[in-house]
Amino acid sequence: MKTMLDKCAVAGDITQAIDRRSAWSCAITVIGGTESTAVKLQSCETADGTFEDFKTLITSAEASASQYKGFVVDISGASNFIKVVGATMATCVLGDCDADVKKFAIKAGEIPSGADLENNKAETIDVSTYTEPVEIEPTEGKDGMKKATITLSNIPSGGVTNLYAWGVQSGVFITNPIMYSTSDTPEIGDSLITSSGESGAPAYITLGKYTVEGYSDGKITVSYNEESIELVRDSSDDIDFNS
Repeated sequence: MKTMLDKCAVAGDITQAIDRRSAWSCAITVIGGTESTAVKLQSCETADGTFEDFKTLITSAEASASQYKGFVVDISGASNFIKVVGATMATCVLGDCDADVKKFAIKAGEIPSGADLENNKAETIDVSTYTEPVEIEPTEGKDGMKKATITLSNIPSGGVTNLYAWGVQSGVFITNPIMYSTSDTPEIGDSLITSSGESGAPAYITLGKYTVEGYSDGKITVSYNEESIELVRDSSDDIDFNS
């Protein structure tokens, strides 16, 4: 003896195309969607062809992100393959089946969260102005994000790799005090690094104790021991931290 269950087959999620041949009715449960987007049952002769509307299940005026509605549809006039568009998920049970219901494939679906999620939120963070943690929020009208893609801009280059030496011109010699700049063309207001050692690698250094007061013709002026002195480049005492 056959019961009604013998003539029904669980098809699973039909937001993906399913073969409805040998079935003449279906029970559809629509779960979730988008406000103002109609939910429709469509059909096509092939699974990868162009689907056309067969029946409107929920009109655009009635559609919402939280919709949860059921429908029984006569699909005797539909083409070979059917699917639902406009819903986050749509489960289906095929009815009035002529074929062996055990042979129907079940389409797995993803249970919707009920939230309208943004697929990818893209943001750019200007590293040069970064002072505190940045909060990334979904676009207005969205409940959240499936993922966020962050692009960093104006990333500074690496730290100081060279120090450029300066000293006092005394005849053909350049003598102490040896001072260093982080650029071979320092600007007024730039801080200098001073050394307690003789020429070459310093015994210790002090940062920012002296600043450039003037720069002209490759020479800089600084205040040293309460006197204004002129320094010239001494490339022989430059320090290369990469060497």
